[in-house]
Amino acid sequence: ISTPLFAQTAQRLPVLEVPRAGLAPSTTANPFDPAWRGAARLDSLDLALGEGSKGLKPLPTQVWALWDEKFLYARFVCEDTEIYAPFSGRDEPIYQGDCAEVFLDVVGDGRQVVELQLSPSGGIFDQQILLTAEAKSDENLVLTQDVLSRDFWTDLGWNMKGLQTAWAKTPKGWIADFAIPAESALRRRGLKTFAPMTLRANFLRYDWAPDNTDAWGIKDATGQKRRLNAHNWASVKHGSPHISPQAMGFLKLIESAPTEPSPATR
Repeated sequence: ISTPLFAQTAQRLPVLEVPRAGLAPSTTANPFDPAWRGAARLDSLDLALGEGSKGLKPLPTQVWALWDEKFLYARFVCEDTEIYAPFSGRDEPIYQGDCAEVFLDVVGDGRQVVELQLSPSGGIFDQQILLTAEAKSDENLVLTQDVLSRDFWTDLGWNMKGLQTAWAKTPKGWIADFAIPAESALRRRGLKTFAPMTLRANFLRYDWAPDNTDAWGIKDATGQKRRLNAHNWASVKHGSPHISPQAMGFLKLIESAPTEPSPATR
């Protein structure tokens, strides 16, 4: 009998205290924007769980977070020696290239999840993930097959009104900025502004690097085989973040700065 992935890692859902921004970030991916100095910071992301990550190493990645009444802000600082981003349009499959991702469930019951992605070529992917029944997950916190076959829906035609994004290359890689609007994000809670509250969320980074092993991958336009190196804050099974709402961590929006420089707990 195989041991569940989450039992193997003694998984505990992570928590991040996110302070109110003293100065609103500019959402221009400016690496010197002073507004980010007081942000909550994740110093690294872990590899996704499962065989898909076998033999891979995590890439240096930081995630910073802030909020104010109008927006929840997230910045990804990604080290990368080769950027691969073949898609730059709206709602193209940018997850088949390098990208930063935010999953957000403002109620926390898994019934409505917002998925946002940004590529280092400007591509934006946003969709709603909806359940028409109670979320039920297996031992790895992946939705059960009966829920997936009957009650799992995605709405790619939905665009998040007011979403702001920006990206920029850096000497060591790239930066991705998200400003997630309160009025769109909090509609299901009947609110129009952020305040101290708790949300469910996950932060992910996808990187497709050249790989000539026998591991599963895709081929780019030149015929080069590439393999997905999937990173996450809240641990999910490789390739399954969109069907793992109950695995997401907790964002606690607080008034003052966190008491620790890296307040993520595991």
